[in-house]
Amino acid sequence: MKDRGIRSLAYIAIAAQVAFVASWIVAGAVTPGYSHARSGVSALAAHGMPHPWIAMAGLVVLGVSSAALAPGIARVLPSRPATIAAVALLAVAGVAFVVAAFARLDCDLGSHACSARFRAGDLSWHTTLHVWMGPLIALALIGSAVAIGRALWPSPTAALAVGAAIDGVVVFLVAWLLYGSTDAPGGIVDRVQLMVAQAWFVILAAGVLYGTRGKRRFADPVPLRPRDFFGSAWAGEGQVQVWPYSVSRRFGPRFTFTRSTTWKSDDVGVVQDRATFGNGRVEERLRFAHIVSPSRIHVSSDDLPDGLDITIDEAGYRTAPYRGLVPVGPLRFILRCRDETQLDADGTLTYRVYARWCGLPVGRLDMRGRPVEQTPMPPAETGAEQPS
Repeated sequence: MKDRGIRSLAYIAIAAQVAFVASWIVAGAVTPGYSHARSGVSALAAHGMPHPWIAMAGLVVLGVSSAALAPGIARVLPSRPATIAAVALLAVAGVAFVVAAFARLDCDLGSHACSARFRAGDLSWHTTLHVWMGPLIALALIGSAVAIGRALWPSPTAALAVGAAIDGVVVFLVAWLLYGSTDAPGGIVDRVQLMVAQAWFVILAAGVLYGTRGKRRFADPVPLRPRDFFGSAWAGEGQVQVWPYSVSRRFGPRFTFTRSTTWKSDDVGVVQDRATFGNGRVEERLRFAHIVSPSRIHVSSDDLPDGLDITIDEAGYRTAPYRGLVPVGPLRFILRCRDETQLDADGTLTYRVYARWCGLPVGRLDMRGRPVEQTPMPPAETGAEQPS
């Protein structure tokens, strides 16, 4: 299956979690006398309920979401036996949810009368089958976490997967003990278990989306040699604009800036950025430029969690999209940033940064700079200079 289809299935799996929660909320609202705290979700689909199809549809959707993640997990995990096991266990959990949807309870097990009939063996095999789907689903999902951890071992992600499996075991055992207590709110226990399973589905879907993300699209090339860009001190002016830009263009705070680079070795330089705003506030950033290869420079700093990659070719240099950390009081927001740079005929560099948060435009940074001083770059044999 192509990555586009796999990503679509991952998005469907995430949407299914919202649909499932909506199903039992709606079904409970249209069922007279139903208690979310006392009765489980499955009771809404029991025989005698006025609208059983709503809860049944919700359980089917949940099962489909589990199975929909299987192709994506097979795509992003290494080709190992543990990967096959993880895919199979997710499929098993999906089938079990669907079986639970159609193997309807004879009555609401949250009531003492129905529970007593079940313990006495007076209910149909449909109820027994439905009840046993719960442990099967729990074990399948816990097993999928263990299998994913094994497939990724050794790595930090593998440790997190194993930790998720341990958490699942704890939730399962605590729920098992609470179900044996007559005073426990069975409906709440049931929903906590389901929400833990749903959280696992969302985590898996996010992992699939991350693993199948497209290649980073570098900005258009800037016809400027890296020797001229990193080997010069720059000065200029800029403005911070928030979205919508047509409004903030008139009121956005303006600043002047300087940038200089000091090379500490043949392949490592320290870039110092200083911005002075109209009210006198000064912001300074210290970045490190590392010449990784003749065609790539990596820039790192405290406000760039993943750093910034710059590629070099015959057309000049290109910057990749990156993540920027923006402090707002005690909070820290991570924005997705994309640069657009243009070199004017007089040597002025027009620099624009677009920032998004959760896919939504939040602001941009406009700057115009000019070289004011030449500072030595490493020798050309290090690969820092390429023809433009």
